[in-house]
Amino acid sequence: RLAASAMQLPFQFLHRADPRQLLSFIAGEHPQVIAVVLAHLTSDGHHALVTALHVDEGQVDEALAALARVQAPAVTAGGGWEWGAAAYDGFSLRVRVARAAEATRPAEAIALYREEVDALIAAQGRERYATAAEYLARVRDLYARQGQQAEWQRLITSLREQHKRLRALKDELSKAGL
Repeated sequence: RLAASAMQLPFQFLHRADPRQLLSFIAGEHPQVIAVVLAHLTSDGHHALVTALHVDEGQVDEALAALARVQAPAVTAGGGWEWGAAAYDGFSLRVRVARAAEATRPAEAIALYREEVDALIAAQGRERYATAAEYLARVRDLYARQGQQAEWQRLITSLREQHKRLRALKDELSKAGL
């Protein structure tokens, strides 16, 4: 009876696996093994884990596509993986994908950083403002690499105007040279 159950649901253990262990388990596996695991997880709606796996495998386009299906908060308190949250090793999954996309998909990276910045500012708090400033510095650099400094100036000017009452945010932006 147990064997019959295992045959009907051969990948059911993935639902109970610690995502960090799963990531290390399939790292370096044959591409077909990874594809089977990804297909199963995708069919079951574990898009955050699928996104992280694509990032770890250097598959930026696939990570961007999987991230679009993740429904989770952008800002998480703890760090590390949670099945219901989009955090991985203390960074939001959106930021991990943005970092992976910087070289080949800078426009998408900028959009992801901007979403994260907006979420951090909305959540308020000096630490979050400092993190937002760090991401904005990356956005500035991405715009510069694309020769779009004027677009950057419009963005940072608009952001400062929109949040002119948030002294701590303005302070963190100034500290970051923004």
